[in-house]
Amino acid sequence: MTIGILLLNLIVFAVAIESDIGRRKIGPFRVFRPLVTGLVIVPFFFEGMSFSGNGLLFEIGAALVGAALGFVALTPMKFEYDVSAHRVYSRAGLVYVGGWVLITGAKIFFSYGSTDIWGRQLFTWMTANDISIDAFRAAFIFLNVATMLARVGSIYFRGSATAKAAGASHHIFKKIKQTQSA
Repeated sequence: MTIGILLLNLIVFAVAIESDIGRRKIGPFRVFRPLVTGLVIVPFFFEGMSFSGNGLLFEIGAALVGAALGFVALTPMKFEYDVSAHRVYSRAGLVYVGGWVLITGAKIFFSYGSTDIWGRQLFTWMTANDISIDAFRAAFIFLNVATMLARVGSIYFRGSATAKAAGASHHIFKKIKQTQSA
């Protein structure tokens, strides 16, 4: 396992935990910071990818798995609308942290295992299926980025739905104003 892949996993984990644990308001900083973090860190790890064949399918599959992991990780998060503050808040606790620990641990173990435990078998499988090292590395990066994007998308859409259900404007980037009833 490369130190870069370990760092990428730990950065995604740290951003998720730091910004989500406890009761947190949902606003532009909460949504855009992980996106900017991804845009800043990915170029340091990205070395190339496949644009066709099994390599591309593998990359797409990894991105889909990453998105699924991001959605699953957010299931224990609760959303609430604070009428007095006119804001949507999320609430996450130990179950949420435990889910992220499991997901991050599994990704780190897979990365470690792919080089130090079953590396020879993986290389044989990659060769037989025409998947390059660059495609494998890109797939792992896409898995991490998709996990982060699914998390951000879930926070945005679930927060908006919570505000809308409370009868407020569904735009969560501004302090939400109560709708006036005529």
